[in-house]
Amino acid sequence: MYIEQKEPEFTRLDVKILIFLFLISLLIFVLPLLLGRTNNVFAEQNYYNLRIAENPFIKFDQFSYGGRPHVFSAWPVIINLFSRALNLSIQNSAGILSIILGTSSIILFYLILRKFVNSITSLLSVLILVFSPSYIYSFVTL
Repeated sequence: MYIEQKEPEFTRLDVKILIFLFLISLLIFVLPLLLGRTNNVFAEQNYYNLRIAENPFIKFDQFSYGGRPHVFSAWPVIINLFSRALNLSIQNSAGILSIILGTSSIILFYLILRKFVNSITSLLSVLILVFSPSYIYSFVTL
């Protein structure tokens, strides 16, 4: 005999929770930008990604530690393509992409959790993630 796993139903409560999570995560990620608290743009890794995004297909990086071969990374390419598609600056497109990816990861995390546990447990787990300082720092700094 096999135990059949019941597919969780997607209810109105789930829709309300998803809208709530979207608004909360958007507020959490945009609030530091509005308050001017993100002066971390020129931190080492952030500055490197923004600088490489201007020309993502270079072979040699002359500004890193006196010069070294460039190791390919997809993030500067994604920033560059997004910047060109929307005709934005590199810095603005990196900020917008961080907000979009942070918000979508919260929603995806809720949907994955929802397959295994009930709505309230999923909501509490996602709220713990949203308000964790390391998660906020990951998506607020470019």
